[in-house]
Amino acid sequence: MRDHWQEFEKMGATALVISFAQVEELARFRSNLNLPFPIAADPEQLAYREYDLGKGNTWQVWHPKTVLKYLGYAASGKKIERPKTGEDLNQLGGDFLIDAQGVLGYAFRSLRPDHRPPMSELTTALAKITHD
Repeated sequence: MRDHWQEFEKMGATALVISFAQVEELARFRSNLNLPFPIAADPEQLAYREYDLGKGNTWQVWHPKTVLKYLGYAASGKKIERPKTGEDLNQLGGDFLIDAQGVLGYAFRSLRPDHRPPMSELTTALAKITHD
């Protein structure tokens, strides 16, 4: 989403990344990922449970596509940080769009750490909820 952020802004969207990392880790995380939007800490994973985001098994978390994605990051010079003690490596993420009235308009629950919806799917869903 970071690489397509201007397109989302033109559609009137705002974003918030929620991480299960500790508050003190967020500034470095945001900087390393060069995120143009805010990030919030949820170390107790309350939002993850509220949005029904599951836990991955070993195959999901260490899936070859996930490993290749991170190897690609490393090869391109991006710093891959080791997980901090207590971080839940099995917690899967998701992408959600919520309309101006606070109604969930789109939900994508990841099957692996690298599994994200195509940008075309997100922009189509965003267009639908902003024009309804």
